[in-house]
Amino acid sequence: MFIKREIPLRIILFFSWKAIIGFFVLSAAVYVAYTHLNIKTIAIPFEPIAAIGIAVAFYAGFKNNSSYERLWEARKLWGKITNESRSIAMQTLALFSGCADSSKEMEATKKELIYRQIAWVNMVRLQLRRNIVWEAEPLNKLPHIEIVRLHRQEEEYEQQVQLCLLQFTSKSEYEQVRSKNNIASELLSIQTRRIFELKAEKMLDIEEASEFHKHIDNCVDAQGGCERIKSFPFPRQYAYFSVVFIVIFCSLLPFGIIHNIEKMNPTMTWLTIPVSVLVSWVFYTMEKIGDSSEDPFENGLNDIPMSAICRNIEIDLRELRGETELPPRLEAHANILL
Repeated sequence: MFIKREIPLRIILFFSWKAIIGFFVLSAAVYVAYTHLNIKTIAIPFEPIAAIGIAVAFYAGFKNNSSYERLWEARKLWGKITNESRSIAMQTLALFSGCADSSKEMEATKKELIYRQIAWVNMVRLQLRRNIVWEAEPLNKLPHIEIVRLHRQEEEYEQQVQLCLLQFTSKSEYEQVRSKNNIASELLSIQTRRIFELKAEKMLDIEEASEFHKHIDNCVDAQGGCERIKSFPFPRQYAYFSVVFIVIFCSLLPFGIIHNIEKMNPTMTWLTIPVSVLVSWVFYTMEKIGDSSEDPFENGLNDIPMSAICRNIEIDLRELRGETELPPRLEAHANILL
């Protein structure tokens, strides 16, 4: 997630410099052909182009709104994950603190439940960033992903899984879940079974166990919501034709405005070049804004800062336990928070 209020010119050009060059070459060719080669027949009426531009603007606006809804829903789901994690930790500490047994075994149980929740949160993050369900093009070739990779080299998925699970779960539990396709779901399943065991051991009564299960069910819902966004791409018929319509409009634009500029001032036909480039860049940028927001879990420039959220959850839950040696909060690198 980019956190600075103003976006630097270097990032804007990173996304659009190729398109700007293309717009410039096209408009310059139209200007030379019309003015210096005297090929007046290339000019076309501006009215139909204006009509196309209006339609394209509405279409691009619809795509951007839809992309933002996916991004905002993803952020709300991670807000829910944060809240449920805190609730589980608070409930664990409150319920077990009231037990008569305050032995090391009780402390180990509290730590086990809380640390397994931290492990689950991090596994949801790793799984969402791992799988490319539908994208045919290699993901690291997409501009909004590539610019993040310039600042950070991601570790291999298996290495991150091992580091996460061995830090927050036992070695035997790591061996149990490491081969699963959905490790995060398996961790919630283990958490559920552990609550049943504690109820059977009379450490929790039925109501207390039921409250725990409600929080776990909410975690399942949040994970499922994230996986739904991850596995179901923005409908291609909307995304693809948005690009097609903008390309058509930008390609026709210099042919339509050069005659109008000549009518206003015959010596100013060169304005066709900057005007065409500027208008085309605006429409192109509208398209790219929606394009870079439609998949919010790919660790891109505009995506959900899941690493920072997971670290904040870890700090909150460990601090609730009374721990003092806590990891630092993640800082933004080059104004990008991961």
